[in-house]
Amino acid sequence: MNVRRFRALHAAGATFAEIGRECGCDWRTVRKYLAEDAASVPPSAPARAGTQPRVITPFVPLVEGWLRADVALKGTVIHERLVAEHGFTGNYQRVKVFLAEARPRIAAELADHDENPLTGLHRRSRLLRARRPRSTGVTRVTCSATSASATSTRST
Repeated sequence: MNVRRFRALHAAGATFAEIGRECGCDWRTVRKYLAEDAASVPPSAPARAGTQPRVITPFVPLVEGWLRADVALKGTVIHERLVAEHGFTGNYQRVKVFLAEARPRIAAELADHDENPLTGLHRRSRLLRARRPRSTGVTRVTCSATSASATSTRST
């Protein structure tokens, strides 16, 4: 809703209904914002971000400890452990939002203190497996007597 546009159209001689149709709002809304004592901008609701306490706040040190032990720990596992072992009443989304913020921060902290900077390099799993001779499951049986008799009949 553009209140400046309301004022420009009204100054050009448009009625409240015409302004409402042009801007896509009700004529009463136009009249309200064009009144002498009306505010120049529409009212905005106060931001709710940060006003409500986070349910996960008491569990933050615990979850961060788990992440420091294993940064790849899944969010579902963390949520299930919090609910089962520590009485967490929040839903999985709250855990997921916290992990999206905490995981990169903790991974960066761990990378700073890591003695082996070659992270992300993995050997192929097939190279790590023990080499075994391949078995097809079918054993070949050769019969030398049959081939010997076949040779002897041909030669005669």
